[in-house]
Amino acid sequence: MSGILEIKRGSVDVATLNDGEFYLNKNRNSVQIGSGSAILTLLPINRTITGDIILNGNIYANNLTGSAALSSSLNTTLSVGGINSGLTINAGTDFNTIFLQLLAPYQKPVLSNAILKNVSTNLSTNNRLVGDTITFNKIIVTSSIENPGTAYSQNVSVTASGTTVSYSTSLGNLSTENNEISLGSIITRQRNTEGNIVFTINGQSSTGVQLTPTTITFPYYFANYLCVSTVSISTNAGAQSIIDDTNNIVTLSIIGSKSWTATCTSENNLNKFTYIIYPESYGTLTAISQRHTDVYSAFTQVFNVGAGNYIFTLDNSNSITSTYYIYKSNASGAFADGVILTME
Repeated sequence: MSGILEIKRGSVDVATLNDGEFYLNKNRNSVQIGSGSAILTLLPINRTITGDIILNGNIYANNLTGSAALSSSLNTTLSVGGINSGLTINAGTDFNTIFLQLLAPYQKPVLSNAILKNVSTNLSTNNRLVGDTITFNKIIVTSSIENPGTAYSQNVSVTASGTTVSYSTSLGNLSTENNEISLGSIITRQRNTEGNIVFTINGQSSTGVQLTPTTITFPYYFANYLCVSTVSISTNAGAQSIIDDTNNIVTLSIIGSKSWTATCTSENNLNKFTYIIYPESYGTLTAISQRHTDVYSAFTQVFNVGAGNYIFTLDNSNSITSTYYIYKSNASGAFADGVILTME
């Protein structure tokens, strides 16, 4: 019966099949065919096929799935997709992982847009006066999602540097793109020197790969003052009395530089001298201008008689000490309301 296909049906297992007989064997979960005096299993059903499958031609299938792994380690010599040249792909790495890296390069989650919050108010990162405090009880942080994957940043933590008292805490695993995390009770930190308080937010991927951190930076500086007074000062005590009385301060700028602008008020046009007071570490002034007019010669740098030099040691409004230079107008009432002075 060679070359003739016969379908054989039965409710029990068969011991033999004649040549050419075709049998769907439920008991053995296979499709069998008689070949001469032998029984060949064409296809085991719901069982693992052992041995090699050798095909010569095309495979057509819908929803074809499977698994396989690299039999030996491979050192790449070319960058393709998400696989970089020089990478070692270890033996046992499944082909699905390799294909995903080739066709859809892996992307770690990205931490970004971190903000500290005090109850319902976002904290500004504008310059702060040395000694000012930062008060917060929440942190907002954004995380992208792994690609491919479903995890956001994991094992996230925040650490503060530059504070008078250290601070760090764990934020756990992020579960959404935008996260507002309560830190419990109100937390207060400050800095008593010029520089930055930096909050660094770290995290990991789902596989433990360290992510690029994101930061929140709060700069701290001593203030520049534009002041007025009826008296001529020549000592630390005299200069301190000017900045201690807020009525004498026309404006102040927390800028971290001697280059700044200040707007005069009607106070500068009364029987008062105009004083420019700023941190000595910024260096002496080289120019003072009123619009496009140089008025540097209208000021004189004040000499500290008690110290025997031009440096004044003063406390700011947070009682933090620093050294300052002071310039005084040669005449009282020298500048009208609205005049803008530019210091360099």
